[in-house]
Amino acid sequence: FSLPAPELGRDVLLRVAERRVDNASATTGTAVWAASLMLAARLCEDYAGDVLSCGSLLELGCGCGCPALAAAALGARAVAASDYRQELLATVEESRSMLEADARARLTTLVLDWERESAAWSAGERAAAADSTFGMVVGAEIIYEADHPQLVARTVARRLARGGAAERGDAFEPLALLSLGVRSERRLQQLRDELAAAGLRVRRERELVVDDDVWALGGGEGAYIGADIGVGKCRVGAAGGGFVLL
Repeated sequence: FSLPAPELGRDVLLRVAERRVDNASATTGTAVWAASLMLAARLCEDYAGDVLSCGSLLELGCGCGCPALAAAALGARAVAASDYRQELLATVEESRSMLEADARARLTTLVLDWERESAAWSAGERAAAADSTFGMVVGAEIIYEADHPQLVARTVARRLARGGAAERGDAFEPLALLSLGVRSERRLQQLRDELAAAGLRVRRERELVVDDDVWALGGGEGAYIGADIGVGKCRVGAAGGGFVLL
């Protein structure tokens, strides 16, 4: 993929490994999904300055890790691609090996279980250890099950640095970005509510329009979720469909 980064005056070139499986139920995270590619593109086009200033960036439910790879290629000081499935992290490591040496050195992988994060939250541990928090937390296509809004919101809250700007001596305000396919407006509202309950404020919500070029880049995703949100140009509707960036 070639992703424009106008703030840096160059394009970010990515080679992303995918993991082919025979079991259709195990396809989540094994290919580059449209929401992941769109998030990587937004990081390069709209948030390159934040990526460079944040100090560290964590991708949740990384799958193939396209946004994490983009952040490392942009020049983020430290990037962690996290998932709970070790085989997916192995795929990210394969892509990592194709980065330029300096970007490769900035990217690591991390096993992260949202249920454990949520349990820690319930036990009163509202923030992870300081050396395990990040200036930016991002995630793409990570809301599927009914419990995911709460799990994701609590994980973001625990892993997003608090008071980090003063400690780093800069003015960067910790930031989370979530790129999501909208399977139902109800599920999206649950996420908004859970983010608020976790003490996080949605500062901006924008619709992402998917064109045919993005679907072509996204591999076989259309066949997997086309019944839910359609293929081609998708927009958010009351009954679900389309993509948003929170």
